[in-house]
Amino acid sequence: MSDDFVEDIMNYLDFLNFKKSSPDWFEQLSDSEIQMIKQGEEDFSHNRIYSNKEALELIQNHIKGKQ
Repeated sequence: MSDDFVEDIMNYLDFLNFKKSSPDWFEQLSDSEIQMIKQGEEDFSHNRIYSNKEALELIQNHIKGKQ
């Protein structure tokens, strides 16, 4: 077994240990952030969505209106 392979395994084990001890990002969300996610899920399930092209046009028009 090469030293590089053993080092890769040790690094991966360190990563897994770090990941296990780190809090889940979802647990750190505020109530308002969780509500926005739920609203997005509801919008998606009711097909209240924009294509990428539509979203870019809306954003560009919004920016132009602010200039």
